[in-house]
Formats: sequence, structure tokens, C-alpha cells
Amino acid sequence: MKICRSELPFMTLRTMHFVVGLFWIIGLALVGSQQVLAASSSESDNSPAPDGLFSASPEQPQPSTQPVLGLAVAGESVVGVGLRGLIVKSADQGETWRQIPSPVSTDLVAVHFGSAMNGWAVGHDSVLLQTKDGGESWTINLDGRRLKKLLTDYYDSAETLDEFERENMLAEIDFATTTSADPDVIPTPFLNVNINANGEGFVLGAFGMLLHTDDNGESWVPWIERTDNERRMHLYGISSNASDVYISGEQGLLMKLDKSQNRFVEVNLPYPGTIFGVSVHNQLILAYGLRGNLFASRDQGESWQQIDSGQKGSLVDAVRLDESHSLLVSQRGELVRLNENTLKTEKVNIGLAGNVFSSVLFQPGDVLIFAQFGGAKAFGINKVQ
Repeated sequence: MKICRSELPFMTLRTMHFVVGLFWIIGLALVGSQQVLAASSSESDNSPAPDGLFSASPEQPQPSTQPVLGLAVAGESVVGVGLRGLIVKSADQGETWRQIPSPVSTDLVAVHFGSAMNGWAVGHDSVLLQTKDGGESWTINLDGRRLKKLLTDYYDSAETLDEFERENMLAEIDFATTTSADPDVIPTPFLNVNINANGEGFVLGAFGMLLHTDDNGESWVPWIERTDNERRMHLYGISSNASDVYISGEQGLLMKLDKSQNRFVEVNLPYPGTIFGVSVHNQLILAYGLRGNLFASRDQGESWQQIDSGQKGSLVDAVRLDESHSLLVSQRGELVRLNENTLKTEKVNIGLAGNVFSSVLFQPGDVLIFAQFGGAKAFGINKVQ
């Protein structure tokens, strides 16, 4: 089905206020952030483009207590990202944190390292930051201005599309900026990134945004139309192993990369609600999301088994504890240990309080670290084994 100009599903700023990332919105409201979504200025004014694209993150006197939304292991350190461009780094298993200079003050929501040195952080205003020194310094790889030019240039001459398809994509791009504070900025937030040690991977976000690189971000190719996501559902989770890449999103959307077509094809999941994340390890795929819903497949998504997580809160992350167990993390801070052999779950209580947005296992010290609005909190893995 092709998209007609009168039926454009793309990203208006008004719509974004209500539907971009359930758990991001709840958390941002709690701390009274002034940047609750990309270009979140008033719907009625014509103020300039968001300052976050043009100003560095403010220095925090107590960086360890600042809201953290995303975490990743970078060699022997852990890097966290959060509100107003916050980047923090710990070299002692999450006990102490120091702030790292960030070139933007827009909110950052996720971070990923493909190797000890090469990392990426994504956030609002279509911001993609890159580090090549283990998180000690960061540069802007993409933002809302560069994204608009990238998309316009690509779809103006895309050889893989016919004229009608190119016109539709260009119309979507124009529509995306009609209510933006700056018509040269696409305010769509990036919500996740996964780029491997060879420099190949994807950045994804709201309203079906998807970009691919095979040269460590030196160039990007839009893949928006190379997905079974014609309704432009938000894309939240991405996970890969040696052979497969999976992406999860709204309304039960789960897709797998078909390398023969260079396209993400839909995987039938028996659940219509949002899937915040997907975890792939060996032959086991876990898909998790709203209201504690958890599903497992051992046959590349051909069939699924629903798992009773025992949780009512949304599951927002999954951490592998060892070769036989994973830890599912709910937004409420509730933890569930999954036996991957039996697919049985067990509730774990480590005294974690408050909302959780992501987590990471730092294996050299066997420490679990959780991203929260009061900063990142560390716990010994022995408490969940």
C-alpha cells in the first residue's frame, strides 16, 4: 500500500506530545523537564529552533544524582545518558560518576557501544552523538537539520523508488516540518541505536524513522520504506546476534531483517500492544512490553509462547545474567529472573525503588546498574542469582 498525500501518517509535533515513548514521557514529567520531546515548545508560538541543538549540556554540580535514561558498557567503564544532554561515566562499577562534556543540551534517551572505543547516543531533535575514544569525547553525527537534508537528498533521487513513491516520501518530509519551530529541522526523536564493531547497524525512532550505515556513520541510507511498517509505528527496540537483526515497536510490531531483500519484514506476534524491547541470544528471542507482556520464540519467530512474568508494569529491558538466565526489568523497578531453559519466571527483590528506564550488567565486577531519575544505581549480581 502506498501512502497518499492526504493520508500522511508522519510525524507532526502535536502528535509527538502524546505518543512518543510512554515511559520516556512519564519520567520526564516527574522531573519537570523543559524539553519533554523534540522541539517541545508551545503549539501556538513560532519560537526559534530548540536551543538543545546549539548549546552544550550544562555542567552539573552533582552528576551522580542527575536523571539517567540509558546505559551501556564501554570496555572497563559504564556510560550513562539523560536529560539536557547529560553524559556520565563510571570507572568503578557504578559507585561514582563523572560528567563528560556533551555538545547538545537536548534530552538523550539511549546509548550503545559496538566496541570498547566506538559508541553512540541518541535522543530528541533527531540527535545522534558519536564517540571514538570510549566515551571521553562526543561529536554530533546527525541532528534535525542534517536529517532533513539527508532525507530530502535521498528521496529526491532514490533509484529504488518510482516517481510516485519518491513524491510521497518527500511529502512526508515536508509534512514533518510544517508544525516544527524551525522548518529546517525534523524534530523526530531517535529512540535507539545498534551499530556493531564493524561499523554496520541502524538508528531508529518515532514514526518509523530508520537509517542504516555500513561505514561507522560516515554515511547513512534511509530505510523508512524498507520495512513492513506502512503505518509508521514508533520503533523502540533493536537486538542482533551473529546472523539476525530484530526491531520492535508499537501495536505488536516486530520485524526481522531479510538480508536477501535488504528489508525488515514483519514477524507475527500474538499481541497487539507495544513491544518496548527485543532480546536475541542463540536461538531464543524474547519480546517484552506493556503491562508485563513477555513472549519467547525458539524458531526465529515462527511460533511464540507467552510467559507469565507476574508483572503489571511495562517491561522495559532485559539483561542476560548467564548462559541460562535473563533478568527482565519493569518500569516500576520490579525484577523477574527468567530461566531460559524452562521459561519459568521468579520475582526478585533487591530493594530497588522508583522508575527504571534501562539496565546493564557490568561483568568484570558482576554488577547490575539501573538507570533511574535519581541517577544510576548499582547492585551486586549475587542479589539476583
